Amino acid sequence: MADHNFIPVAAPTLGGNERAYVLECLDSTWISSSGRFLDAFEADFARFCGVSHAVAVNNGTTALHLALTALGIGPGDEVIVPNLTYIASANAVTYCGAKPVFADCEPLTLNLDPDCIEARITPRTRAILPVHLYGHPADMDRIMRLAARYDLHVVEDAAEAHGATYRGRPVGSFGACATFSFYGNKIITTGEGGMVVTDDATLAARLRLYRGQGLDPQRRYNSSGGRFQLPYDEPRRRDRPRSARTDRHNFGRPPPGRRLVCRAARRDRRPAPARLPAMGGARALARHRAAYRGRCL
Repeated sequence: MADHNFIPVAAPTLGGNERAYVLECLDSTWISSSGRFLDAFEADFARFCGVSHAVAVNNGTTALHLALTALGIGPGDEVIVPNLTYIASANAVTYCGAKPVFADCEPLTLNLDPDCIEARITPRTRAILPVHLYGHPADMDRIMRLAARYDLHVVEDAAEAHGATYRGRPVGSFGACATFSFYGNKIITTGEGGMVVTDDATLAARLRLYRGQGLDPQRRYNSSGGRFQLPYDEPRRRDRPRSARTDRHNFGRPPPGRRLVCRAARRDRRPAPARLPAMGGARALARHRAAYRGRCL
């Protein structure tokens, strides 16, 4: 029996060329980490955000982790994050070995309060991570002034803010870099996926290097890197008129910051594997997954 009181977090609109592009992708056999759809998506999304570079990854949390890593955030560092946000904002900081330092949010916008940032800055602070919560831009003018005064990086968490603007300028174009999510409940979805955008060519090259196990264009391994790519050349919602479709679907709707939706989460209570393989070991991970499934079925 249908639950008529159920309010979905989001209902993806897949009424364009998604099906045709998925089939074209499969027919081409370009299904892992590269291909024309991925290249076009990165180029189009960079233009959409008003920046020069976009680096696609496998999800929004990975985008944050990769951005912080590429900026050199590491053990002993501190990153200021809002105390009202999705946990990935803080988790990504800890993945780098750094410490998330929480600052209060403004009561009207629910975004990071610039008045509370300065008191949280210490000699260990390396970055500020404002979150454009529910698509409502943070006060980037004041945040950028604080960052300039204390020589701090700014990483915008724009996971929910595709197409949002601050004083006529797209979010994602203010800080050293910005991150987006394309999870199924986001304004633009690829099922799973994320993106780091930046105007810094050197940073973009470092992001691409770290994204693929540290493999450079000359096929040399220059860093430990990671496995951050999108799982395959995902064409869903990557057709050319996507930005126009985004504007059309958003037009006439309440501002994203006002669309507060209750979210329910189901907890997986199956036993976790006793030991996880190191990141990047694809074959080891596959063996662990197979063993894990065998124990749980």
